Amino acid sequence: MIKLTFCLRRLPHLSREEFQVYWREKHAPLVAKHAEVLGILRYVQNHTSH
Repeated sequence: MIKLTFCLRRLPHLSREEFQVYWREKHAPLVAKHAEVLGILRYVQNHTSH
């Protein structure tokens, strides 16, 4: 098993809320759609709360 961890920086023109909404509502479904082909067994997002 390989575990990957990415720390991302939002683009300056995006608010924190916009950035997190994009990752939750756009990116996560995209990963889920291709998870089997990519061999992804688990996908977890951790967001800051402040």
